Amino acid sequence: MILITGGTGTVGSHVVELLLDRGEAVRVLARDPHAARSKLGQRAEIAQGDFGDPDSLLAALRGADRLFLLTSRTTEPGTQLEHERALIAAATESGVRHVVKLSVLGADERSPISYARMHRDAERELEASGLARTILRAEAFMQNFFETVVEGAVHTCAQDGRVAMVDTRDIAAVAATILAAPERHEGKTYALTGPAGITFDEAARALSAATGRAIRHVRVPPEGFIEAMTSAGQPRWFSEDLAAQYGVFAAGRGEPPSGDVAAVTGREPRSLADFAREAFAGSHPGGAQAHDADMDRRAFLGGAAALGATACTMSPSSVNHCTSPVSASSTAATILVACTSRPTRLLAFAMAGSSSAIVGRRAG
Repeated sequence: MILITGGTGTVGSHVVELLLDRGEAVRVLARDPHAARSKLGQRAEIAQGDFGDPDSLLAALRGADRLFLLTSRTTEPGTQLEHERALIAAATESGVRHVVKLSVLGADERSPISYARMHRDAERELEASGLARTILRAEAFMQNFFETVVEGAVHTCAQDGRVAMVDTRDIAAVAATILAAPERHEGKTYALTGPAGITFDEAARALSAATGRAIRHVRVPPEGFIEAMTSAGQPRWFSEDLAAQYGVFAAGRGEPPSGDVAAVTGREPRSLADFAREAFAGSHPGGAQAHDADMDRRAFLGGAAALGATACTMSPSSVNHCTSPVSASSTAATILVACTSRPTRLLAFAMAGSSSAIVGRRAG
């Protein structure tokens, strides 16, 4: 039995599907079992649990010998580490045989990015536990473009920095391969990237080609980026983290492409062009219709649905937990969220009328 945390999100839901297709017994930890069942269907077992309730974690782990450790970003930077510690402690007590942890590239106690420092702290907790483990350090997700393209533009302070972005489906394929047969991966740390480092200018051109609409990369100074994020209601620590991450890319210190996806799965990772073509296949007929507003809406919603994004409804002060699959027929009030089930995923598409607008998001 394999327990999956984060099993309704963009990475975790694909891990669940791949493992079930391999014939593995899969259990998903969920605070809301009904929402998880709606997202995942009937094939996986669902266990209700909460990171703040150790007994519920122990119950969810009963009979499980492998654990996929993926926790959501939280409104307070220290809370996510507490969640990971609680899961590691419960796994140790339960006699779990192997843990596969999703981390981030650049996880280091000396990083200028608090999120990277947190993940390194969690890695050390796992190392100290004595549990057999494999750590997956992933680069920025290609699926994040569903959140960050706003009115035909991607705004960053990454300048000409290159990023070896990775498709979340490739992360899931690595995780599922290891969870199904973990022995030869014990103690290893894998760097999960796409096949090449690309600039945001190049990414914008790839997205433009796939969608049939002009998408550009707009360069903004770090200070302006931080102020725009915080003015939209985002925590300052997260806004500074994201600006610092872009600063790493701008300085040319992004991690280089690795061959680890292919080494584990036997298949080369998807390029951004592959991702864009698959996400938006058939979304535009070209010519004058290429900028039709309804086509734009269907293109983004259809692409998100193909890659496992979910739809949420939005109130002026919060975004509800995501439970319903996106469809191309979703109404104009649909909120499109990539990297789903992250309570502080901060940017989302608001498809309203003929334009998309960026909206702030806080924990629902």
